[in-house]
Amino acid sequence: MINFEIAGYGHASKLRDILSSIEIEGLLVVTGRKSYAMSGAEGALKRILSQYNPVYFSDFETNPKFEDALRGRDIALKQKVDTIVSVGGGSVIDMAKLIKALYLHGDEAKDVTLGKKNVKDAGIYHISIPTTSGSGSESTHFAVVYLNGKKYSLADSLLKPNATILDGSLTSSATKYQKSCNVLDVMSQAIESAWAVGATEQSKRFAFASLELASKNYIAYVNQSNADNSQNMMLASSLAGKAINISKTTAAHAWSYHFGLCHGVSHGHAVWLTLPRIFEIHHEASFRQFTGGNRSQPLAEITSRLLEILGYQSGSVADFLTTELLKIDVKVGLKKDFNLNERARRQASEAVNFERMKNNPVELSVSHINRIFEL
Repeated sequence: MINFEIAGYGHASKLRDILSSIEIEGLLVVTGRKSYAMSGAEGALKRILSQYNPVYFSDFETNPKFEDALRGRDIALKQKVDTIVSVGGGSVIDMAKLIKALYLHGDEAKDVTLGKKNVKDAGIYHISIPTTSGSGSESTHFAVVYLNGKKYSLADSLLKPNATILDGSLTSSATKYQKSCNVLDVMSQAIESAWAVGATEQSKRFAFASLELASKNYIAYVNQSNADNSQNMMLASSLAGKAINISKTTAAHAWSYHFGLCHGVSHGHAVWLTLPRIFEIHHEASFRQFTGGNRSQPLAEITSRLLEILGYQSGSVADFLTTELLKIDVKVGLKKDFNLNERARRQASEAVNFERMKNNPVELSVSHINRIFEL
């Protein structure tokens, strides 16, 4: 199936055109518990969706659990679903992907989640409508799921949504903190994608384009959003998603899931807790390291380009990223704001996602890790 997107402020109603162009036997609508109504999506879409007698699924946690995905799958099976519309943030879109992935797998569902079995093509048409400008899940073939308290990332080309509507108006109801975290998620994805070992020329183009768009709009978007900056941040999020869909993420994301779960901060916030110091370490090492699978471009060129886009001129890179850049009232000091003790540091180190660490262009030493936790 061809993947395509429709972008435009107030374009959520274009869902009517997509649905009328396909044959639908059973429609499942996956939404957040509150965000569907609060974002304005319900008002924009309810009449359109009602023509297809949909069944709704919103009874799941922010970080999707395997058991929740099974319940969603069972509902889809009962309704003989062949079309899914997901309306919400990254967790909502990921849940729709998980339901699609597990649809044809009865007793093998756990093996699929663990990567022991390949996803079977259920022929389900998935339309994603993000209501946050952050996760980029609408542009990726990944889905995050938690099984027995452990995070897994299911990856398969079949999981990428078949169609996406990027409507910045659906982000207007988000709180300032939510917008700030979404901004940090977008920019961290773009930054990490650009320097990732798995980066390609195409992924770097997506990453730089995303960061340029985000850096010009994020402060106004957080503090006083309007149609232009809301739509631009939605596009920046999609571009960042397209970048990590190719390159994947690196060290800052490797730590983020632990900090998100243990310290109760949103994902974008959790990523930025370590990214400023990691960026500084990369920049210092950049003239003797290379990035990209073919090691064709010096890391120095990547970090210098990223800093140029962000407006950095001189001084400490970490300080710039935590003070000058972050004029959006988010606390990002692990030592100063979260007061990590030795035990907490050890737990964070032990919980790191080593698969993402392998994608980091610089091998982080014990001294590097100590510096990261000292910020």
